[in-house]
Amino acid sequence: MMMLKNVLEYCSKLVRQVAGYITGGIVGAILLLYEHYVGNSISWNSLEWGVALFLVVSSFSIWKQEKEAVNECLAKLALNGSGTYPDWTIRELFYYLAPAGLTDSADELWKRVGAEVRDKFAVGQLRVWGRVIITHQNRRRSALTEISKPYWMNASFLYWFLSEGHEEVNHTYPPQGSGLPEYCDLRVNKAQALSIWPVPPYK
Repeated sequence: MMMLKNVLEYCSKLVRQVAGYITGGIVGAILLLYEHYVGNSISWNSLEWGVALFLVVSSFSIWKQEKEAVNECLAKLALNGSGTYPDWTIRELFYYLAPAGLTDSADELWKRVGAEVRDKFAVGQLRVWGRVIITHQNRRRSALTEISKPYWMNASFLYWFLSEGHEEVNHTYPPQGSGLPEYCDLRVNKAQALSIWPVPPYK
């Protein structure tokens, strides 16, 4: 609830900022127009025209920039409202991103999809969970746990998960001797993934 409250406050602040910038630009332009047509000025000089143009262009530019921030904020709000939890398997994600030809050996599309997904994991844009394979306990699988961003700087995918029924085999491959764990049963949050890829990028 605290995270949702913070997102709401941030969205509200952005909206107020945008409204303030636009209102300021419009009011400034109106005052200059009033001074020109109602006041004692007979004609505008180049400075007055420049100020009016600057106010209008600046207001539009700021509105355009802040609009992107508001859209991002609303996406975060929708995500937090739905709950961020692992409800989509890595296999479902890959087949959503590339509905056709994903496992075509000639094209190796799965490698391009994997590189893009791994980047999203590494920068934290897409959260990911998995089960640690505990090698010293007869390869026992742990409960689901979130995988940290730095893990993906070195670890790679093992694409067994593209075949159905392979949830418990290795999904990741860390460099030998790195001390990093192996994971199986990778999962993501569907709402978060769809906010990044509203439409499949590899049709």
